[in-house]
Amino acid sequence: MGTSPNTAAIYVRRSAFDAEAKAGADAFSWAERQGLTVTEVYRDKTGTSASHFKTNRRPEMERALADIGTGYHTLIVWSLDRATRKGMAEIGSMLDLIEKAGGRLVSVTDGIDTADTTARLNIAIRCEIARDEMDRLSRRVIRGKDEQRRRGEYLGGSLQYGLLRDTDAESGVSIDDEA
Repeated sequence: MGTSPNTAAIYVRRSAFDAEAKAGADAFSWAERQGLTVTEVYRDKTGTSASHFKTNRRPEMERALADIGTGYHTLIVWSLDRATRKGMAEIGSMLDLIEKAGGRLVSVTDGIDTADTTARLNIAIRCEIARDEMDRLSRRVIRGKDEQRRRGEYLGGSLQYGLLRDTDAESGVSIDDEA
């Protein structure tokens, strides 16, 4: 539409601050090597899920998609599964929006670039693989937690007041008498 093809924005969604910083730096380096001027960085809150298990909003991704074609031309993500893990339906909608805006989506680590006319099929397959991995990961975690319950072990997370982590205790926790 009205943007220069040498403008770009970076979208970062990471589960940890250090990893987010690395992803952002990698995306900036990639943009620089391509001669792109980064005009915006969109960052959803650390820990914001892109999984099909969650219905939470990702306001920065929404804003990035709304701005493509008017604020910048190329949306850079560190990895395609950082953009979405909801599968073909969501990525298809995203790609339609990007195409309609005359923009481009690039994934630094996957080597995906929608400037390549064959990229759409590759993206659909990768997004379904990411969705499937979330399903498999969920099943593994559920099995592990069920086994911990069966053994009477502490399931993890923040300890309630009055408890201490205790690897020698059968359950993995003991009572903090001082508390």
